[in-house]
Amino acid sequence: MQAYLITIKDHFMKPELNDKHEKIVSIPLVKGLIITLWGILALVLFQSAHLFLIRSFGILNLLVATLTIWFIVQRPYLKISGQWLKLEAGIELAAGIVFTFLVYTPVDFIYYISIGIFFIIILQFIYGYALLNTGVYNVPNLVMRFVTLMSGVVVGVTLFSGMVGFSQAFLVVGVFSFVYGIINIRYGLTLKSDVLGTIK
Repeated sequence: MQAYLITIKDHFMKPELNDKHEKIVSIPLVKGLIITLWGILALVLFQSAHLFLIRSFGILNLLVATLTIWFIVQRPYLKISGQWLKLEAGIELAAGIVFTFLVYTPVDFIYYISIGIFFIIILQFIYGYALLNTGVYNVPNLVMRFVTLMSGVVVGVTLFSGMVGFSQAFLVVGVFSFVYGIINIRYGLTLKSDVLGTIK
């Protein structure tokens, strides 16, 4: 009861803190929504409109890279701003350029997207390991990161080895994007935790 009253007090006595939290949350939420939206498009259009999905995937990555960079610049005091977000922004920017201007065929899409997923896997492993080393971590967040790690391994190997056809590859990437987008949304909602960042 006392903790609840303190929370209410903080809400009304420190409006600037809540305002900062809302602004911080908005960027990861928007990123998550964009990624989830593309995942839904891929689930609907995986049997056709391959070039549209490739181009929209590239534009999506350019957009989320811009949001990630903006997030880092605007919130340098957060722990995560000086860690893997810089690598994430670099990968998103590279993916945006490749899929918007350089990739034209489903064959190339499958090749480059599988490489991109391997990079995501590496980032998830690094960040998950870093969280474990801190000794202070959010268990649900850690679990979701390792779920992304394991599912990414399966998806990356499946695509890179050519075990599925072109349409099925878009379907698989759509499912992965949908899940990854949901994780980003949850990440935004839990950003106020000590593990993901502190508000000053």
